Amino acid sequence: MGKAGVGKTSLMKTTCEGHSFLQTINIPPTKGISRENYLFRGLLEICLWDAGGQQKYLERYFSPSQAQMIFSEVDIPVFMVDTSEDPKDQQLFTQFLEILFKYSPELNKVFVLLNKTDLEQAKPDLFFKELFSNLKPEHKDRVIFTPVSVKDGTAQYRLIQIL
Repeated sequence: MGKAGVGKTSLMKTTCEGHSFLQTINIPPTKGISRENYLFRGLLEICLWDAGGQQKYLERYFSPSQAQMIFSEVDIPVFMVDTSEDPKDQQLFTQFLEILFKYSPELNKVFVLLNKTDLEQAKPDLFFKELFSNLKPEHKDRVIFTPVSVKDGTAQYRLIQIL
């Protein structure tokens, strides 16, 4: 999960479908939630949910009628941010953690990918500081931050480690 344009679908397509980064440049935005099943590396069957990050979809995900269905029984939550944007705008991240831990309280780890570190204007350190400082004390040891780039392959490597 993450805002629109942060690289969620590009990460999925390059890691799970074998696309090159260039093949993902002009893919259309995800509408709603795309659910894809993969046999990951021939070893692990996964059902990956790619949540479109446009505002109209985000409002639905967190609505009382859908939040429990989307956020319960989550095994491996991954949240992605674009580190070339404004690090102060983190309402979505806070809301994500609140709802996620409400409906999947047994989760030990939430992975945050600080994406687009390959860009000159990227500010991964500021994003980490902003996001970490706003965590509730009981969440600080459960959220793992990693600076990555889908373009240079570090995001794919990190996702493979997570899985």
